[in-house]
Amino acid sequence: MADINWIHENACIVHNDKVFNKLSLDQIKNSIKKQILQCVEGIKKKEKIVVGVYLNRSVYTYISMIAIFELGLTYLPLDPEYPKSRLDFMLLDSDCAIVITNMEYKVLFSLPIVFVENLEECNDFSPCPSVDDSEVAYIIYTSGTTGYPKGVTITYKSLKSYVYDFIEKIPLNKDLCLISFTNPCFDLFFNESVLPIFYGMTVVIGNTSFLGIRRILHQIKEYHVDTYVFTPSKMQLFLELAKTVAFLQNAKFIMLGGEGLPINLLNKLQNNTSAFIYNLYGPTEATVFCTYA
Repeated sequence: MADINWIHENACIVHNDKVFNKLSLDQIKNSIKKQILQCVEGIKKKEKIVVGVYLNRSVYTYISMIAIFELGLTYLPLDPEYPKSRLDFMLLDSDCAIVITNMEYKVLFSLPIVFVENLEECNDFSPCPSVDDSEVAYIIYTSGTTGYPKGVTITYKSLKSYVYDFIEKIPLNKDLCLISFTNPCFDLFFNESVLPIFYGMTVVIGNTSFLGIRRILHQIKEYHVDTYVFTPSKMQLFLELAKTVAFLQNAKFIMLGGEGLPINLLNKLQNNTSAFIYNLYGPTEATVFCTYA
């Protein structure tokens, strides 16, 4: 999707209180793209080149996806929490060709590797050619019904359609700030990573398991977080751990999806915030979400 400018001029990511503005994000993105292309040169030509991302949660997790999209390759999220048997299955089944990872995980892979610790500064990068919309943008592995993970492929055409439809349905803007909790291996992650960066929002990287709830609430207050993307069960858990609904008073957008929305949770939210609340639904095959309410 080289024809889309994924990183808005106002976009920034906050991780461990370090702020990455557009200039920093572009430098990281271009460095990753440069390293990927160096790996591609040594790979026998394939119908599609799948790039796995196996990273500790950081700014690189978010920007690696954008780098892969801009090169027109196929993004494959991999979770360091996965058992090695599941990881090996996904790598083989997807025909993964390159992995972006941390140095500590190098023994796990026999593929060409991009280590984020070894990225060289790259400020300029020649525009990439237009991407064939029929190419696969990403592969998400679901639990499957056979006992084996099932790889769902989404094309660039579907992803573009989703982005433009989302823009029409939900009026996010560059003045908003979102806190991100979702595991990258779930397609919901797209809504709290690539999309807000595209809109020019601030993205605060949170802990997926809500460890250190006081720290999270402090981040919400410090960075004026006003936008949330949760599954309903995650929202319920967060409210229980936070033991307060005060943070909802400044909320402007709450997007809930991936599960049924219990009426008691909806009522609780509506009684404590004037935010726009969206109930989103769609199987992975439908490209993140396909219904909005």
